[in-house]
Amino acid sequence: MSESFNVQTVSLVSGAFSGATEIPLWRVPVKGGGITILEAVSYQNGTNGSAATAGTAIGLKLITFGTVGTPGTAGTVPVLNGTIGNFPGTVYFGAGTVHECTIGTPYVGPGYFVGIDETAGTIAGGVTVQISYVLGK
Repeated sequence: MSESFNVQTVSLVSGAFSGATEIPLWRVPVKGGGITILEAVSYQNGTNGSAATAGTAIGLKLITFGTVGTPGTAGTVPVLNGTIGNFPGTVYFGAGTVHECTIGTPYVGPGYFVGIDETAGTIAGGVTVQISYVLGK
């Protein structure tokens, strides 16, 4: 008997930004239920020459945002809902470095957004957060 199950992955790529900023990057579909995040890693993919200088330090969290109440309404922005997990201390991006997230609250409900919170430093374009998850609780 196998001990495997159907794990899904999604890669969330952010653009460059600076300052304590929360960015929603992906929405859990309303239909089909929520997800349970098993693990998440971050790394610099160096796309189009925008790679962070080796040793560039940032603070990074994986977060969730509330649902959008009225889709299509100008100015409707998801509200910060909570922290899924934290990347350890200060993240130093450089060639080949991968940083693991410590997951504290793994469940994200249907219609909620998953994103990142840069708590310190400047994020260069092309930072990727890869999430592995399963459907349901």
